[in-house]
Parts: sequence; C-alpha cells; structure tokens
Amino acid sequence: MAISQQSIIINLDSQQTLHLRRIADDNQQGPVVFFMHGAIENGKIFYTHSNKGLAPFLAEQGYRCYVADLRGRGDSKPVISRQAQYGQTESILEDIPAFINQTELLEGKKA
Repeated sequence: MAISQQSIIINLDSQQTLHLRRIADDNQQGPVVFFMHGAIENGKIFYTHSNKGLAPFLAEQGYRCYVADLRGRGDSKPVISRQAQYGQTESILEDIPAFINQTELLEGKKA
C-alpha cells in the first residue's frame, strides 16, 4: 500500500488560513475519519511525515483520514498570540464547519 499525505489550505480571509492534512491510500475507498486535536495540541499528534501514528495506521487499513489544525495551531495561520482575536467560539462556529465542508467537497459529497 502506498500511503500519501497532502496538505489542504482553507482560506478564511486574507490573514487567516486553516490547515487540513489528508492521509490515505488512493487505491482504497474505505470510510472517512476526521481527526481533531485538543486545546493545546495540533494535528501532528495523529501523524508524522514519515507515516507513523494513528492516521497513517488507519490509512493502511483503507480509511481516508483528514487531520485538522485549528486556527493558531500547527500549520494554520496566524500563529496563536496574546493579540489573537479568535478562540474556542470561533473554533466551534467557524473552523470545524470549514473543515467538514472541505472534507465533503474533497470526497465528492454534497456540503
């Protein structure tokens, strides 16, 4: 099996982007799994670039995995700071729906 990883950037506005990582074997069509990290983590808690971790393991079993970085975490921009104008409310009301919509678009389902 050939597990591939792809970074998808979701533009929220000119200064803010979300990072979504797709990890899958493109020859498999198993179920989709969405990973969301905790408050002080980022998506890399679920994978490494060398295909180690839970998401690559599941991808080897045929699952199509999507790993999110909430705004200010991981490869999402901008990095979190004291001046940040976003928090848990924006994560719940804006970031998570954007991740789900993007996943549905990539998987060819109605958003």
